Amino acid sequence: LHHKARIVQALARATAGTFANEPGRFAVSGLLVAHYASDAMTLSWRRLSANAIIEAESAAHAISVGQQLVLSAAGIINSAEIWWDMLEVQPL
Repeated sequence: LHHKARIVQALARATAGTFANEPGRFAVSGLLVAHYASDAMTLSWRRLSANAIIEAESAAHAISVGQQLVLSAAGIINSAEIWWDMLEVQPL
C-alpha cells in the first residue's frame, strides 16, 4: 500500500516536469492521478493521495507565479526599450 502511494506521488512529480509550461494541464493531471488512486484504497492511502493533490496544486501555483514574474520582467524590459528609444530620438 505504502509503495503504491509513493508511485502515485512520483507520477504527480513527474507530471510537474512534463507540463512545466502548462500549469493548468499539469494541475488537472495531478488531481486526476490522486483522485482515482484514492477511490480504490484505504484511509491512509487517501491521506497520501491528498498530499499528492496538495503537491500538484502547489506546483501549479508556483509555475503560475513564475510565469507571471517572467511576464512582468518582459514588461519591464519592453518599457525600458521604449524609454531608451525615446531618449535616442531627443536632440542633444
